[in-house]
Amino acid sequence: MIKKELTIPMRVLHYLALLERLPQTHPQRSKVESDFARLLAGYRGEKNLRYHLSFLPENEYQIFFDLHLSVNNLEFQIDCLLLSPHLSLIIESKNIAGTLIFDTRSEQCLRIYNGKEEGFPNPILQAARHRILFQRWLKLHKFPLIPIESFVSIAFPTTIIKSANDDTSIYEKVILAESVIHKVESLKQLYKKEFIKSNQLKFLCKALLEKHSPSEFNILERLEINNKDIIKGVKCPTCPSSIMKRKYGTWFCPRCELHSKTAHEQTLLDYILLFGPNITNKQFRDFTLLSNRGTAAYLLSKSTLLPIQKGNKFLYQPPSIDWFYEDPRIKKLL
Repeated sequence: MIKKELTIPMRVLHYLALLERLPQTHPQRSKVESDFARLLAGYRGEKNLRYHLSFLPENEYQIFFDLHLSVNNLEFQIDCLLLSPHLSLIIESKNIAGTLIFDTRSEQCLRIYNGKEEGFPNPILQAARHRILFQRWLKLHKFPLIPIESFVSIAFPTTIIKSANDDTSIYEKVILAESVIHKVESLKQLYKKEFIKSNQLKFLCKALLEKHSPSEFNILERLEINNKDIIKGVKCPTCPSSIMKRKYGTWFCPRCELHSKTAHEQTLLDYILLFGPNITNKQFRDFTLLSNRGTAAYLLSKSTLLPIQKGNKFLYQPPSIDWFYEDPRIKKLL
């Protein structure tokens, strides 16, 4: 049973908004595009893993995707966690093409792709680190120490996995996503003893959901991009390089002559993803290039944002995390 479903990571949405608002000539543009492609590939790898895990018996495992936890001020993120009374299993998902070479002596991971060799963070070590931290988390929250196994799932079926020094244990730790079910079944045969009762398992699942807390992410600060570099204005849905104007109670594109009543909603979303977590009337006017306070107040009041009064002014904030996923651009990523 899936206890925490897989969704597009919020970081992908932050990058999506930034790419929409960052000039093509900006010196950081290529890095942002590269980071975005890597994050999106990671999500698609997890989506591939989720598909293969769907063939597991529904009530045999409790499954959590993209779980963010912390222990003693150390944050860690588990791509996929499987729980049963007999075993807990951490799966690190990677979507890497080419040939992956693991050296167990140096603990390095190399990739050869299109004739180019480059070093990669070793996902085996990453999974092992998450295993240790999850063990500490269980102990901290006084849950039984269920046996914890970990391995790496590779999404690309054409990816070649190699050992640099003929260490066959690599092929137990790194497998293709299509082999995940067989791997889970083989581990199941090794763990027959029940380490946690069903009622304790329920409390554990509840605690994991309650303690799940993605770290705050300020993309402009992280990438050292100046706020002044961000393109302002309500972008036209038809020709995004054009900035719309407010005319007779609607938004008007001077290029394609499109009229829209709701074009500013995308601008609200971009603002909160880039500058969040809320927006004021003044900030809305500044970002949409509106001059009329009353017009701004009307548009904000008609939006789905929640008004929160702070002293003599209102802040507008998203009603829930689901609000972000109403972004129509997301459908193009799925």
